[in-house]
Amino acid sequence: MQQPVQQMDLVAAHMLAPAATLRVLRHPQPPALGSPELERLRQRCLGRGAAPTFMCYGRRCTVPRLELLFAPTEYRFSGRVLAPEPDPDPLVQQCLDLANAHSPGWDYDGALVNLYRSGADYVSEHRDDEPALAKGAPIFTFVFGPAQRPFQVRCPGGLRNFDLHHGMVGVMEGERFQELCTHGVPRRAGVDKYRLSITVRKFV
Repeated sequence: MQQPVQQMDLVAAHMLAPAATLRVLRHPQPPALGSPELERLRQRCLGRGAAPTFMCYGRRCTVPRLELLFAPTEYRFSGRVLAPEPDPDPLVQQCLDLANAHSPGWDYDGALVNLYRSGADYVSEHRDDEPALAKGAPIFTFVFGPAQRPFQVRCPGGLRNFDLHHGMVGVMEGERFQELCTHGVPRRAGVDKYRLSITVRKFV
């Protein structure tokens, strides 16, 4: 008999703008640093080799991180197309189960994994508002790894940094979150440890 999924504890809730709230949750049982399930996913990202390149404003750019997509379909964003992985991953599935237990009714079915190998890797401020994503569905970011990296959110009230470290989960909630706010993980000089995030989304 399948065991019930544990609930995530609420750490804080930050109302950033009308219909835009960032909730910070705690994973009930995060994998230990160096555990086989975490290392398996990290090595799977590293196994992709060099980061891919893409055309950006007429010049060829390199993606400043490593990515894996676990979803029912390809994902088009920022002028790129990311194909889904052929095989599932246990840690990704655990995060999907936790998101579905926390927000029943959305039927989360996909996740984007980002590996920031060091402080030189980053993701620029952006919105997760592509047509492939269900409008208004909360987006969960599960954070793992030893690096201390801020999760930045810029809303009409200004820029704020949130401490999402190993085992923490940031949830972008509200119908207007992706309309009013951007988010990203900036570069951090001197950081030589990795950060791995699993961003759970509802694909349409």
